[in-house]
Amino acid sequence: AMSRLIPASLRTKSKDKARLVEALREVLVATVRARQAAYRTGHILVVLGDDFAWHDLDDRAYEMLEAVVARQEEVRDGGKGVRLQVSSPSRYFEAVRGTGLPAGGPAFGGDLLPY
Repeated sequence: AMSRLIPASLRTKSKDKARLVEALREVLVATVRARQAAYRTGHILVVLGDDFAWHDLDDRAYEMLEAVVARQEEVRDGGKGVRLQVSSPSRYFEAVRGTGLPAGGPAFGGDLLPY
């Protein structure tokens, strides 16, 4: 899970929200860049909560995620670079279909979350 990539000092109920937001932003951007070569479009899917640890998500988690996305917009270099967006799987696939990629490309044939 991505939470393991955050320094323990920030995971333990850090009162420094700005530092935590920045650490989370850096992890997400690094994850997107690492996965980029495997995708045929500029749309990169990063499933958050993929360890099923978020079964009882409250408003604070959404607020933190929105803060991370907002911080990335602040530092994005004039609209260039990685754009983070909270979305749904259906919107992601709709965006990929909208790129004009021909249908019938490589297909994934396994568990989406393989463990």
